Amino acid sequence: MGCRVRYSMEVNQLSTLFISTLLYSGLALEVCRNTDNTNCQSCGNTVYPRDEIYRQNCMRSCGVCTVTSIATRRPTNQSSTYNDSRLPFNYSHSRNAVDRNIDNHCENGHCSHTQDDKPIWWCVDLQGIYNINSMTIYNRNRFEERLQGFEIKISYSGTCNQTGFQSATSCYKDTTSTQSVYNVTGCNQRSYKAFSGRTVYVSVSSQSLTLCEVLIYSAQCNTGYYSISSCTCQPCNTCYNNTCNPDTGDCNGGCKTGFYGKKCQQNCNDGCVNNQCSKSNGRCTNCITGRYGHTCGKNCNTGCDGGCDRDGRCTNCIIGRYGDRCDKNCSTGCDGGCDRGFGKCTNCITGRYGDECDMDCSTGCYGGCDKTDSKCTSCIKGKTGDRCDIDCTTDCAVCNQDEASSCTECNDGRWGPSCNKLCNTNCKPVVGTTVGKCDQMTGNCINGYVSGTTELLPVVVYVVSGALGGIIGTVAVFLSYNFYMKRRQSSQRNEEIVPDLNPASSTIDDTFTTGYPNIPTNTRSVEYENQSFNTEDNTRNMYDTVDHTSDDTQNVYTSIHSKKPN
Repeated sequence: MGCRVRYSMEVNQLSTLFISTLLYSGLALEVCRNTDNTNCQSCGNTVYPRDEIYRQNCMRSCGVCTVTSIATRRPTNQSSTYNDSRLPFNYSHSRNAVDRNIDNHCENGHCSHTQDDKPIWWCVDLQGIYNINSMTIYNRNRFEERLQGFEIKISYSGTCNQTGFQSATSCYKDTTSTQSVYNVTGCNQRSYKAFSGRTVYVSVSSQSLTLCEVLIYSAQCNTGYYSISSCTCQPCNTCYNNTCNPDTGDCNGGCKTGFYGKKCQQNCNDGCVNNQCSKSNGRCTNCITGRYGHTCGKNCNTGCDGGCDRDGRCTNCIIGRYGDRCDKNCSTGCDGGCDRGFGKCTNCITGRYGDECDMDCSTGCYGGCDKTDSKCTSCIKGKTGDRCDIDCTTDCAVCNQDEASSCTECNDGRWGPSCNKLCNTNCKPVVGTTVGKCDQMTGNCINGYVSGTTELLPVVVYVVSGALGGIIGTVAVFLSYNFYMKRRQSSQRNEEIVPDLNPASSTIDDTFTTGYPNIPTNTRSVEYENQSFNTEDNTRNMYDTVDHTSDDTQNVYTSIHSKKPN
């Protein structure tokens, strides 16, 4: 009679479960949402049996997460094991409670069974910390009241023994009436709020403990997702190949381009070239032009031209800047920028010189001066010298920079290479002065003549000068001709005289030393002509011969003097 009543109750529970499936399966897809609100990820909390069916259907329908029993065939233990020689060996072993068989007849060997030695407990090591969605405990078909008031304790230690039981924390205590199947959806003890852990204990305070099946449900994310909370999965869509650890979400295979971090959820900086950075720390492989730093998140200095290196040192500087980061301004005297390292100007603006073009050229310079030695390019009027700090001579308006006395332009009223000549007094005076201006080389009046005068005087001067030159030339020709004729006549007379080469005596003795030893030292009665004089006489003089013929011949010459002797 009791078996029939019990059977009727089981049929009613199964009917309710089937109806619940039909009612909620159609609603599953309408309420399933994920964190991106596009695909199913969150399947919500459950209340057995209706919501349990909905949740499983939701996860299967969405294809994101699946609720499975994480206790099946995991390591188990219990405080003691009941033995009966009439029953098969190990028919009451602790592992029978996780063999995925809900047969509640102990004699069939699918239930765990302890003795009544206290404390009485059974445990399973999930071999990992899990968020538990629910637990389902199947009671035995006889002596069901023994399970009433059971307690669930949870530990994170993974120790499934007496010591672990004593240190585990109470999560749930049964307050219901006797049932054949118990469903626990969370903790009801203040000491333990989170329904999660690694080792799960079930205990009773008296008699023995029999468990025909213990199902511990946890939502497991499918490939491409990982669990972030109970029944909630996060996509691994930033991991390479959309693959990650389903429990931690770590992208073990690397990140997709543009992401970094363990879970590849951090974006590479937009300063990274091609959006590529290190998976571990986000360091950009390279920076785009204009950025620098570990993650290329810093801007190069505005003085950089062509970007900067990873430490912020500019490749080049724009004109007008210098320094490693081109953050220093060149001197205002620079023309065309300055040296990158020390700020030395490339060129100076007109009027400045020095490395930094911070010194002024001499006030006498015209057109600036040399950057290195400050020598003026040219001088203003009236100045000369390398630095144009020397005055030209008094009469020069402009003089050669290298020679103060060499004038290139005269003051009004002066002309000549050295401007030392006065212009004609008839030259029309320069406005504001009393002297005229004339050509430096010719002396001609440049601005004309004073009213009432003409240019006749200069013409007369030129005519007279020409005439005098002609007269002087004529006299010179005449004298030259006369001299020529005299020489010619003298030569003819010498040819007519036959000299006495052996004169007997001479009234006048003139002795000269001969250069040849064979010429007589005394030559007398010599009559000669000396054409080197303008007059001649018959003075008998004794000379050495100067021909190169060696002999003892005495020669007679006619001596020409400026005055004949009386």
